[in-house]
Amino acid sequence: MIAWSSEEFETLGGEEDDIDTIAWQEVRAILSEPGLRAPGVRAMPVMFAAATVALARDAADRVAELRHAGEDLRAQLRMRARLRNALRELRLPESVLLENALSAMLGEDRQELPELQASRPLALEGLSRQAMDQRVSRGRKALVRPREDWPRRRKPAIFDLLRARH
Repeated sequence: MIAWSSEEFETLGGEEDDIDTIAWQEVRAILSEPGLRAPGVRAMPVMFAAATVALARDAADRVAELRHAGEDLRAQLRMRARLRNALRELRLPESVLLENALSAMLGEDRQELPELQASRPLALEGLSRQAMDQRVSRGRKALVRPREDWPRRRKPAIFDLLRARH
């Protein structure tokens, strides 16, 4: 939640896989440390604190590396972070489809719709090719309008609820 509550981590070049790696390292550390299973030890706050420190270290390393990078790369990372942050506000199918459609701007390869549907079944299950094409078309048009006109979720996602608490 800390990493995705702002654009900062992605502006430094951070990816979802980096967050997953840090999180799993902390989960493994908690599971392998017998002292954290002792009565009275609250393992979740310890794991959260350790993950926060690991995330801060990773971000500091990225800052150091970006000092030697060109302005073009830094500008590309800022633009990619803003785009991904905006996509998080959309309904899941639109977010997945538009991220794929705008993949060149994100420095990624575009997937064909059947391939994307197979890799993201939760988001795109049951949608026909025509429905996906229509959502991409409507989504692209919506992104040039004011943010309040974007295709938003009908109900808040858990991400929204957790982010609102911070």
